[in-house]
Amino acid sequence: MVIQEPGAVEGPRFDLRDAKVLCADESSQGLEIVGQILMGFNVQTVMRAPTASEFRKVLGDKAFDLVLLDSGLGGNGFSENRWLRTSRLEPNRFTPVIMPASHTPKSQIEEARDCGANFVVAIPLSSAILLQRIL
Repeated sequence: MVIQEPGAVEGPRFDLRDAKVLCADESSQGLEIVGQILMGFNVQTVMRAPTASEFRKVLGDKAFDLVLLDSGLGGNGFSENRWLRTSRLEPNRFTPVIMPASHTPKSQIEEARDCGANFVVAIPLSSAILLQRIL
């Protein structure tokens, strides 16, 4: 949702307070950075999954509007995304997935596409790029 405050000259402000986001990353620093970026977008509900098993458990318990799934989760985040897309977890299996990746060769981007990811973003993340991919 874009909020334009009366008389504001800064441009549009984004308010994603109602979005429910799942962040899955084995790195506590990665989870913290993504969480801080999302707080900057006013996201109020951010669930964190530091393992592949926790990722699967949380997806079975709650519906999300967005998933940020690190490509290295569980040694292969692509297989976790493939599992999500082929699961019967509705509506989560249709939720947009953004995959942060520390290495982004063409083969990895193709694998992300083939397993059902919507976007791949290079680490280190920038809030501007992440916001572009979310919107």
